[in-house]
Amino acid sequence: ETGAPAIGAGSGSPVVSGGRVASILLTSSIAQVPAGSGARDAPAPALAAGYSYTASVCLELPESPSNVDAGTFLTELTLLGSDTSAAYSGNAGQPQPLFTSARPFVLRYRSAQLRYLSNLVFLLPLVFGLMEEKQTHCAPLADTFHNKRDQPIRQIRVALSSCEVQIYSATLRLRTSFGVAGSLMHSWFFTCAAAGVAALMGLYGLLVLAFQLRDGMAHGDAVATTGGLWGSTRGLGEERDDADR
Repeated sequence: ETGAPAIGAGSGSPVVSGGRVASILLTSSIAQVPAGSGARDAPAPALAAGYSYTASVCLELPESPSNVDAGTFLTELTLLGSDTSAAYSGNAGQPQPLFTSARPFVLRYRSAQLRYLSNLVFLLPLVFGLMEEKQTHCAPLADTFHNKRDQPIRQIRVALSSCEVQIYSATLRLRTSFGVAGSLMHSWFFTCAAAGVAALMGLYGLLVLAFQLRDGMAHGDAVATTGGLWGSTRGLGEERDDADR
């Protein structure tokens, strides 16, 4: 099932020995592959070094007899890179497997009676092409992997263990792991921005209030001191008047 744990996660040796293979070359610029060119390597932008990523794959599978007969098959993810530290040994240009993970996929079973009733209920959408007899299966292939600076990932390879499997489309999703605070700001950008601005405004208000209280206390002390001196001076003058009298 698609929810089964990964097989061979983190190992450097491939799990799938045969079947279909699709490679994604990671380059510094985005390029387009001409349709119908038959190229096996699809260019994609390079991954940022020093960050962790999660990988998941979605397969759109038709409910064809070939896929039903294929049964359970493996989908393998292999990350390849060139070790820059091996430049002195002469192996820097050769791709080295850095991470390998595989998960089993299988079509959900539907009996002949259930398929007959389903096709009968959705007859018109199926005839007009609004619906198709297909299933979409998504599963994570790598919970987390780190793109090292000294061993950057140069190529991503996705392979199927069976050549009989028919696929409408396949999507590989890579998501950057920023941690708790980074993920929160990335997912709730405007909310975090509003909360940050409100916090700064509150801090500014507290600082202004603290300075005003300090100035008020200093002004009160000055008034009290001036009043005390005036009272003592006035008392001395009254004593002189009494002596003259």
